[in-house]
Amino acid sequence: MNVALSYSVEPSDLFTIPLLSRQITSNDMTVVSEDALSVQSRRPSLFIGVLGARGPRQNAVIAAYQQAHRLRIPALLMIEQNIRVPESWHRASNIVFFDRRRPDKAIEEIWARQARANKEGDKSLNGWAIVLGAFAIIGLIELLSDNKK
Repeated sequence: MNVALSYSVEPSDLFTIPLLSRQITSNDMTVVSEDALSVQSRRPSLFIGVLGARGPRQNAVIAAYQQAHRLRIPALLMIEQNIRVPESWHRASNIVFFDRRRPDKAIEEIWARQARANKEGDKSLNGWAIVLGAFAIIGLIELLSDNKK
């Protein structure tokens, strides 16, 4: 399974991306860049996007997330608090907001969403995104939290 990874984090957080990639590959998945969204033969089965509050590529990550949705690829987007996004995104089941000072709240929410999707047999794109990507974004939230630095 190919997983497209798109991120916008501040330079001091770049160390987390190889760790996230390693976590994904340890689960028998292959990490590909967001460019794979436009290549039919390498199209990913899952998209994971990460938006840090001070990341320089926020628009590129948002565009890749929107492209994944247009292509009907399960997509999971992790957004740091205080980033301005459309109000509807705050209600989306495949978007997770996190606070570096209180990562436990986001982690608990991800586990709850994953359990709900599994219990209800959620076969929607958002359900698949949470089921497949939960392990990866929980690890990333823990790495980005102020408690771990």
